[in-house]
Amino acid sequence: MLYFIIDGYNLIKRNHKFDGDTLPKSRRKVLLFIRRYADLRKERFIVVFDGKEGVAYSHTENEGIKVKFSQAETADDYIKKIVSRHRHSNQLVVVSDDKDIVEFARRKRARIFSTRKFILEMEKKDRAEKELPEINLKEANQITEELQRILERKYNRYGG
Repeated sequence: MLYFIIDGYNLIKRNHKFDGDTLPKSRRKVLLFIRRYADLRKERFIVVFDGKEGVAYSHTENEGIKVKFSQAETADDYIKKIVSRHRHSNQLVVVSDDKDIVEFARRKRARIFSTRKFILEMEKKDRAEKELPEINLKEANQITEELQRILERKYNRYGG
């Protein structure tokens, strides 16, 4: 399973797609964008925002998405801490255009996505989902039956 560690404000600043009248509206746009793709994928997303003591909440969590406010430390330091503590850095995808974060993640052998690449990848997945043909119940049952026959043949062939 992949874990996307997203530099939230960096994503907002680098993409007009998330422009909002206020910072909370921009954050909401980012989270709605990610939510759409989290529902389609098995990956997990951690979105990190800078946030000082006194921010109304330090983190929220929905299925597949965690939102973290860094509180007393910077979001950059918080992201580095996540990357450092993860046992399998090859399962991490760090999303940022911040050179310091990118270099740190690269040294830890995490994957790197620029904010632009992240958006393009997410939108590509969305297009692929939309391009899948709709099938009716009868067709779905025919596919299921055919798969069962194939599996039974394989099972019988290999000593079942």
